[in-house]
Order: sequence, then structure tokens, then C-alpha cells
Amino acid sequence: VSSISGVKGKSVTVTGALGNVGTMEVSQVSASGAMEGSGITAELKYSLASGSLNIGENIQAQLVISAADTAATGEYQYDITTSWTANLEQKSRVQRIKVTVLEAKAKMNVTVLSNREADGSPAKSNIVASVRPGEGVSQVVRITNDGNKPITGFSAETREKLPWISMTTN
Repeated sequence: VSSISGVKGKSVTVTGALGNVGTMEVSQVSASGAMEGSGITAELKYSLASGSLNIGENIQAQLVISAADTAATGEYQYDITTSWTANLEQKSRVQRIKVTVLEAKAKMNVTVLSNREADGSPAKSNIVASVRPGEGVSQVVRITNDGNKPITGFSAETREKLPWISMTTN
């Protein structure tokens, strides 16, 4: 992974591996990371009790990036330094990951369906209906949040306050 995107106020978990792709066993394996910037933290999780990796052996690793609500949007850098000993020689490698913090935004999507939602009626952008005395007409309006932040304080009402129009929500 060379880049990760996350949203202010949330965490992102990326799963990867520490692996030995060499031709000999490696020992004293360790990995640690450093994150730049304030309001954003990172935790590298892995378990390697023996401290060694055999040829071709891999272990699972997880990187958890958390951005506080107060974190500035933009790009940050996280460096993972992996160290090991092979053939009595200490080696290391740095993996740089670009972390992009995005602003959390609610994005309301409103769809008006002609009749019942299940009948496959084409979507419309507004409600237009005519009704005869004694008949009824139902319209379904689906409101979804296509954003990454909850919609709060939502309310709905009809534009005209006509006594024969009623609205229900679920």
C-alpha cells in the first residue's frame, strides 16, 4: 500500500503482511512507524513472538490510521521502518505511505419514485399527481446519505399545507 485515504473523525484499517522474500532466515525482525502532523495517529499491529521469519514466511500486519475531528484536511506521511538481521548483518527498509485526510460531508440524495418502490418505476425529480374524489395516490420519496458524515436535524414537510395531503416516514 502506498496511499490511504481517511475521513476526519474516523479510523481506517489496512491489512498487509511482513514477509521474508529472501533466500535465508531472518532474525530480530521489528517494524515501527512514525506519523507526521497533529490530530492524526497511526498504530502498526503485528505479532512475531519468535522475532524470526523463515524463507517465504509471512505474518499479518495491520495499520490503523485515526484522524481526529480537529485534524486538518490534506496529505500526511507515515513511514514504516522494518529492521532485521540476515547473515549476521543488520538491515532495514523504509516504506513511505501517503495518508490523505478528507473533510467529512453529508450528501443527501433524494429520489422520487412513481408508484411503489418495488414496481421498478422510473425515478423523478419532483412529485406531480392528480387524484379524483374518493381515490388516493401514493408517492415514495427515498432519501439516502451518499456522504461520509451523518445527516442530522432532518425534517420533511409538504410545500402547501393542504388538509388532504399527509406524509409518513419510516
